Amino acid sequence: MASLQKHPKYWFTDGNIVFQADDTLFCLHRGALFVHSPTLEGIFTLPSGVVNDGVDEEHPIKLPGISGGEFEHFVSWMYHVGSVHHDRNLPSLVAILKVSRLWQIDNSINWAIAHLNQLNLSAVTKLELACKYTIPQWIPPSVRLLLLNPLSAITEDEAYCLGIRVYSIIAKAHEALDMERHIIAAVPPGLSLPPSSLCTPSQHSICKDIWARFWWQKIARQLLHPYNPLPLNSLVQFIGEQKNPDGLNLECKGQFVGEVVESGGLDVEENIIYGAITSVQGYYDTL
Repeated sequence: MASLQKHPKYWFTDGNIVFQADDTLFCLHRGALFVHSPTLEGIFTLPSGVVNDGVDEEHPIKLPGISGGEFEHFVSWMYHVGSVHHDRNLPSLVAILKVSRLWQIDNSINWAIAHLNQLNLSAVTKLELACKYTIPQWIPPSVRLLLLNPLSAITEDEAYCLGIRVYSIIAKAHEALDMERHIIAAVPPGLSLPPSSLCTPSQHSICKDIWARFWWQKIARQLLHPYNPLPLNSLVQFIGEQKNPDGLNLECKGQFVGEVVESGGLDVEENIIYGAITSVQGYYDTL
């Protein structure tokens, strides 16, 4: 068994509570801990059942599951809250969050999450942290981002981090989204509509041909793009941004676009994404 060592910085000779993380001892000030969490004060003032628990280096309060390095990051935050010199990298912030969740210290939880939000974390990393440390607000945008990017963009290591259950949810939702995009892209909407009030039957057949070519050349290609498919909820806006094809009656075009909306197909994407988000949230709730 490794011999215990006093932390070179966080062993205060005037401290009055001793912790052990791995093989490192920390002698801290109860007041510095309790100012951050009334819950913590209640925990450490209750009888632990261990004689002299935390009173000296011979009777430290052990912190199973927390490494010496992780606890050092938390203690550094505790004694230097707001310091511009405090490390705000991923390992440090995650360590602070981990200890804070264990002891229910809201201000350090919120501080760590706020600064993690400032890092350029991937959607997979955010989901992993959301699961481990209960950050439910990160789940919807992370799942959405994974679904709006190609499934192939998820690396093998990221798939391992997600776990088979969450990866399966993402993969099945991707399959459903691809199917809907193919269905919508396959047939230009509105071709069965009668001519608009400003179009004649003979002209309308030309309008339908122009609309069908426009749909295949501009819209279907974007919907089926292998790396950056057009989101269905951006379809109407995308159509409006395109130059009107020569010879297409504007009122007929309006009817065609209206049929895109009326078909309800554009809502399917949001329903699939919402279903995936709900499934991931539900799974995390069971862990």
